[in-house]
Amino acid sequence: MATPTPATSAMSATPATPATTKDEFVMPVLVPCSHPTPWPPDCFDDIVSVIVGEEKKAFRVHKGVLTYHSAFFAAALDGKFKEGVTQIVELPEDEVSVFQVVYCWLYTGRLYNPPEHPPSSSPSTAAEHFAGAEQVPLFETLICKVFVFADMKIIPELKNKAVDVLHLVTCTNWTFLNHQAHYIYSNTIDGSPLRKVITDFAAKSLGCESFIKFSRGGALYPTAFCLDVIAAIHSQGGKWDHIGREGWAKIDRCLYHDHSGPGGKLRRSHTTA
Repeated sequence: MATPTPATSAMSATPATPATTKDEFVMPVLVPCSHPTPWPPDCFDDIVSVIVGEEKKAFRVHKGVLTYHSAFFAAALDGKFKEGVTQIVELPEDEVSVFQVVYCWLYTGRLYNPPEHPPSSSPSTAAEHFAGAEQVPLFETLICKVFVFADMKIIPELKNKAVDVLHLVTCTNWTFLNHQAHYIYSNTIDGSPLRKVITDFAAKSLGCESFIKFSRGGALYPTAFCLDVIAAIHSQGGKWDHIGREGWAKIDRCLYHDHSGPGGKLRRSHTTA
């Protein structure tokens, strides 16, 4: 059974392109998340500014959207901090490229925008086009950074979306996250869903030989990651699962979701309790 190939660089492999042949992998239809976050009907109210990165790029965002999804932004904009007065939140240590993805998600529910028009009116070509729209034009590292941003800013639903897209990318490209392991383990804590994704991906899709080879290619894995993989293999009866691409594609994504609800709503329920 084929194992994933290692990513070629820290930014990983080339983004996937739309499916054009019958031999290319097609994602199975997956069961939707059992605990989706409902979109608030009354969130398009006042506009606030989010200033991001060293470039100080300004994003104008509806306050209700931010405070509904994020406990961090709810505390900043609804509290007694400076941001509550100025209605400006500065994020000098965050990356503009990451917040651009976050901004897209806030208004579309997606981490990226699919192509707007099919290349022709031919039904077969249009079908290929819209199937290709599920191919993600984002690098694995950027998706991991979006997850970390969501984790730090307490945006559970964005973490879940990042997990789903990362799963889709790993299935489409069939490359292991060997270079992303260091970033993930340097920016998340024990028990993080993102750690569980990469750990399960290794334990269920690799083998001992591939794991060692990929580790050498990725300048050795973090110790904590190796220990987590050993624990995962132990839970599998001491064996690598070798479920393959089809098996990994059908994994229940909810295993890696945070179902605690909208971040802003979660914070308000805690502060008013």
